[in-house]
Amino acid sequence: LWKEMIDLPIQKGDLICFDSALIHGSKANLTSTTRVAFTTTILPIDFQLVHYYKDKETPQNKVEVYDVDEFFFSNENIMQRPPSRYNKKIEEWIK
Repeated sequence: LWKEMIDLPIQKGDLICFDSALIHGSKANLTSTTRVAFTTTILPIDFQLVHYYKDKETPQNKVEVYDVDEFFFSNENIMQRPPSRYNKKIEEWIK
């Protein structure tokens, strides 16, 4: 996806607001300084949170989709496959 993404350079203290359905990310922090980020979301009470994941074990042209809870993003490592307690399904990769 990186080749399709648009770079948005920001400075320390900048604020970015966007729809959380927007596919987004950041490049690896290669410095010895911790990168601090804050996020918040406002959703309907019955909204189902999802997390998309793909690595070399994911079938080609597919993406793993996990139903996650409100604690997932603060308590789990989002750079690793979610633990088995989260419901997983495999879907076609969006092209």
